[in-house]
Amino acid sequence: MRIMFSAWIAIGCLASGWASAWEDYPGFLSPGYAGIEVGDFDGDGSREAVVTGYTGYSWLEMETMLAVLAPGGPGQPLEFQHITRWPTQFKGTLVAAPPDGAADRMAVISGEGATSQILILGGVPVQVLRIVQAPYVSALSGIADVDADGLMDIVALTTINGGWTRYPVVLDFADGAVKWTSAAAATDVAFGQLDGDAALELVTAATPGQVVDGVTHAVEWTYAGGFGERVLVGRFGTGPAIGFVSISRWSGLAQVFQSAPYSPVSEFDVDEVATARIVRLADDGPDRIAIGNGQWGSVTVRDALSGQALITLPNPEHGVSAMAVGDVDGDGHFEMLWGSGLTSSGADVLFAVDLTTLSEDFRQGDEQGPYSALARGDLDGNGSDRVAYLTVSANSGYSGSVLRILDADTGQRLRERINVLDSWGGVPPVLAVGQFDADPQEEILVAGGYLYDGNVALLDGVTLEDQWRVDRNLPAFNGYSVHALALADVNLDGVPDAVVATGAAKLVVLDGRNGNLLWQSVTISGSPYPALVALPVLANRAPLIALSKGQGLYLFDLETHLLVDSISTKADIAALRQWGTEADCRLAALGADAVIGVYSCNSLDLLNEQIAPPDTAFLYPLDADGTRYLVAAGSKFYRIDADGNATAISRDLGRLLNAGNSGIVTPGPNNAYFDVIAGSTYMVTRTRIGEDIIFVGNFD
Repeated sequence: MRIMFSAWIAIGCLASGWASAWEDYPGFLSPGYAGIEVGDFDGDGSREAVVTGYTGYSWLEMETMLAVLAPGGPGQPLEFQHITRWPTQFKGTLVAAPPDGAADRMAVISGEGATSQILILGGVPVQVLRIVQAPYVSALSGIADVDADGLMDIVALTTINGGWTRYPVVLDFADGAVKWTSAAAATDVAFGQLDGDAALELVTAATPGQVVDGVTHAVEWTYAGGFGERVLVGRFGTGPAIGFVSISRWSGLAQVFQSAPYSPVSEFDVDEVATARIVRLADDGPDRIAIGNGQWGSVTVRDALSGQALITLPNPEHGVSAMAVGDVDGDGHFEMLWGSGLTSSGADVLFAVDLTTLSEDFRQGDEQGPYSALARGDLDGNGSDRVAYLTVSANSGYSGSVLRILDADTGQRLRERINVLDSWGGVPPVLAVGQFDADPQEEILVAGGYLYDGNVALLDGVTLEDQWRVDRNLPAFNGYSVHALALADVNLDGVPDAVVATGAAKLVVLDGRNGNLLWQSVTISGSPYPALVALPVLANRAPLIALSKGQGLYLFDLETHLLVDSISTKADIAALRQWGTEADCRLAALGADAVIGVYSCNSLDLLNEQIAPPDTAFLYPLDADGTRYLVAAGSKFYRIDADGNATAISRDLGRLLNAGNSGIVTPGPNNAYFDVIAGSTYMVTRTRIGEDIIFVGNFD
C-alpha cells in the first residue's frame, strides 16, 4: 500500500539521516467502476494492473482515480504503487490502446455529451498522453485498424446529438473524425477478423444482430434472433477459431457464434451478468469468457464453446464492477482481478486471486478520508518512530474509523484496528499520542463520533486495545460528537489529560489515567465546528486551553475553570496553531477569509496578520512573529513570505490536504527543508519539501 521514492535517498541521508519518502493509499470507493486493465504500461517488462475508482471522500466531491497495483518488489505482495487523479467522471470502461514501443496504453472516455473526449493513457504513474475530442461518444469498444488502411480507428457507441439511443461509430484515432456511423441502433459493438479479407468486421448487439464489413460497411450477415446486450469477439478453441459470444445481461443467456459461416454453435446460462470480458488463462492459450455476477454470487471463467465453468471464484460482496486477468505479481501465474460491492450499500472491495492456486493475492476494501488525523511517536516503546492515522470510515461507511500504524521511515503497515470509532457519516475524527502510563510505549488517544455520539478512547500503542473509553453515555457530551482534541495535564498528576470540544463547543476534560470526567464548561454558541489547542504552561500561570467557535476565540484556565479572556475575530475561525513559550508564546487563528491572525498567548492582543491562499489549512510558522508560513492549500504546500506572496513548494498531494491542521512537520537546519507527514482525500504521505522554489518536485 505504499510507494518508496528512492531518487533522493542519498540526498536525504547526507542532510539528515532520514531514510526516504513514502505514500500510503487507503482503500478507495467503487474500485473498477470504469474498468480494470492489465499490461506493461511503463515498458519495463513486467505487468501492472490499473484500477479505476473514486477518492474516498464525499459522494458530492468525488474525483476519478487511476490506481496502479503491482508488487512492492521482487517476490513481494501486490500493493498500490501510484494513484493518479482526474477531475471528471469516466464513462464506460478502460480499453486497450495501441502500444508505444514496449509500453502498453489504454483509452477511456471522460466527460459526456458535447464535451466528451477520449483520453489516451499510459505510464506509471498513469498519465494522460493525448486527448481525442469525441463529442457524444458514450462507450468505447476498442481501438484497431478496422478498415485495413494501416491507420488505427476507434470503435465506440455514440448518442449522436445527446439522445438516449446509441449507435455504433468508427472514429479516426488520430483526430477523432467520424469515419462511419451505423444507421441501426445497438447496445454494444465489437470487432474482429471474422473472415478472410484484410478488413475487420463489426458485430452489433441489437435485434436483429448484424455483422458489418469494416471497409464497405455493408451488412454481411443478419441474425433475426438478435444478439444480447453485450457482444465479445475472441479466438475460441484451437487454430483460427474466431467467433463471438452474445450475452443477455438480465436473462443470463450466452450464445456462441462461430465464423465461416457465422452460425450459433452453443448456448448456456450464466445467470444475471454485471460484466463480462474475454480473458486468457495463459499468454498462449485460447480465449475464455469471464462472467461477473450481478447479484450475490461469483466470478466464473468459462470455456467459450461448452460453457463449462473452468474456474469459479466466490464473490463475498454484491455485484461485480469490472474484471481483468494477467500475471501482475510476476510469479508465472495469472491473477483474476475484480471489483465488487458497487451495487449495494456494503463494502466496495478490490480482489486479486491466483488462478492456479486459487489463493488470494490481494484484497482491499474501501475507506473514506480525508486521512488527516495524524500523530507520530514511539508506539512500540523501543525508540522506533511510528505514525498513526485514522480514516473517517470504512466499508462504505458501515465500519467506522480504521486506526492504522505505519513505520515512519518506510511507510510499512504494521498493524491496524477497524471500528475504533463509530464515526461513519460523521465528521473526521482526531487523535493524539502521549505517555499515559508506566509502560515503555506511548499510547494513542482517539476521539470522534457519529452526529450525536461522542466517543473518546485511550488505546495501547502496541495492542491497540482500549485502556479506557467513554462514549455517548457520558452526560457531558449531551448528544454531540467530538470535533477537537488537545492534551494537557489539568490535574497536575504527571499524566496528560484529554481536553475535547464537542459540536456544541463545550469543553470536556477527561482524566488521562482512567477517562473519568474532571470538568466540563458551559456551551458556547457559534459555527462552524470548534478548534482547540493547548497552550504551554507559562510562568505563574495554570494550564490554558484556547477554544474557537465561529468568530469567538476563548482562553480557559483549566485549574480554576474560569474564562480568562476572549476576543471576536473578523471571520469564522477554521484552525488554531500555537508556538513559542513564555513572553514569546503565540497563538494563530486561521480565518475562513484566509487571513491568519497572530495573537499573544498572554493577552490575546493582535500582533500580526497575514494573507493566506484560499482553502488554506494552516500548518507551520517559519518565524517567531508569524509573518512567514508553510501552509497546505487545496492540494499543495505553499511558502508564504512576509509580503504575503504564496509559492508552491510541493507537487499535487490531493484535495483536503491536512484538513483540520493535523500535519506533522519536522524542520531541517535553518528551515532549508521540511520532513512533512500529511494526509489528503486519498493518501497519507511522508515527503521532504524545500522552502525554496528550486526544490519543487525534486523529492517526489
